[in-house]
Amino acid sequence: METSTIEGEFLDRDSVQASVRRHLGLAADTHNFSPAEAGVTEMMVALYRGHDSPLDAETLHAWHRMVMNGRRNIDIIGDWRQHSEPMKVVSGTSHAPKVHFEAAPASTEMSREMAAFLAWFEGSGGCRR
Repeated sequence: METSTIEGEFLDRDSVQASVRRHLGLAADTHNFSPAEAGVTEMMVALYRGHDSPLDAETLHAWHRMVMNGRRNIDIIGDWRQHSEPMKVVSGTSHAPKVHFEAAPASTEMSREMAAFLAWFEGSGGCRR
């Protein structure tokens, strides 16, 4: 839910919970879910079902495609960023923005940085501790 909020998408918690129940076979809800709600649900169920699988770039890209389901205002979905300017997590107004996080400026380093992170993650025991 918070991941979507960062992206400016506000999801209905009850709707997401109903969608999770339906995906797990716990309910036969016929409610129509928004693309964003369906995507977040798909990612959460994939994470739940694959919690013991190794974390790799393909999995991260798949999760990103799921959580960005239905979005049209994002240039790159399901891949590392490819912009020369740094990615920022920003809130507030345009005249008084608050930067919460700023990534390294060179997205050309993303593949190398993510490979190092994934190697560290797996070496640390990842989620299988």
